[in-house]
Amino acid sequence: MPRRTFFGGLFLVVVVIIGGCATFGQISGRFGLDLVARRIPTTLTGEIKLDTPSEFVMLEFAIASNLIINASFGFADLNIDAVVNTAGPEHCVIKAPISLGELPFYEITFDKLDIVPEMWFAVPFEAVTDVNNLPNSVIIPPGDIMFVKARVTLSTSISGFSIKTLAMLDDINFPNPGSSYTPLYYPVQSQSFAVGGITSVSWRAQAGFSMSANIGINASSSGRSVKGYSATGSVLPDNFFARVGISGIKLADMNLGGTEFQSVMLGTSFSFTQAPTQTEGTTAFSTAINLSGRLWDKVGIGGSVTLAPFPPSVVF
Repeated sequence: MPRRTFFGGLFLVVVVIIGGCATFGQISGRFGLDLVARRIPTTLTGEIKLDTPSEFVMLEFAIASNLIINASFGFADLNIDAVVNTAGPEHCVIKAPISLGELPFYEITFDKLDIVPEMWFAVPFEAVTDVNNLPNSVIIPPGDIMFVKARVTLSTSISGFSIKTLAMLDDINFPNPGSSYTPLYYPVQSQSFAVGGITSVSWRAQAGFSMSANIGINASSSGRSVKGYSATGSVLPDNFFARVGISGIKLADMNLGGTEFQSVMLGTSFSFTQAPTQTEGTTAFSTAINLSGRLWDKVGIGGSVTLAPFPPSVVF
């Protein structure tokens, strides 16, 4: 069975399921249709084009339709974001947010647990410059709808600690729609999947200072997008990072050279990065100290000192 026929049938099944669930949940959504036209530069002879207005012009058009469906079933929701443009399907992203509220687990109580599983389907696009020297976007053959990534985001709070974990399964070879793609084809055989995750933890003390930590394993904080859709976080094999920071530490007022600094705040951060071995500078470690205060009622001053890499750098 051709892949386009399969995914077309899959889409119809999803629509039927949503229609059947309408009896049990609340469904809302919107459908948008955008029409864009732009002028093609006037050509005199050969490759000579004019930027000045002309009496007769040629136009090129693009049409894009966007369908967003939201279904609520109480503790769980279903969100679908699908786009089709003049070239064909762009993407279809399916999310199913689940909110479990307070959940005891052995001796640990999750104050609030939210789970958001996602599945991304998309057609590979690349950015090009056409014969009219205008930016354009074209499908990379064979132009099948592909499964690109799956993501699960877990957010919870435990004893005052806010925790967010993102687990990802990505096609790390999928073309970036914002740049050119050298190979002429991108079939399913070219796909390569890898897993990674990012965990963020934050905590704020009653004294006013706060702590945060961000750890990534086989992952990057930068996103990997598909045509018309993107999200923060992506899988990057052999890439590891850890960032720990403390901010809001209140110090006593200071007097330096006859100048009094009030509301002095201290913060510090530690960062460790290990990039893939094929890139330069595979391992890096840095430490920064931030200091801020107030000179007068409405005048503040702040600065930071980076202790590594050596030599230290100072920024005000």
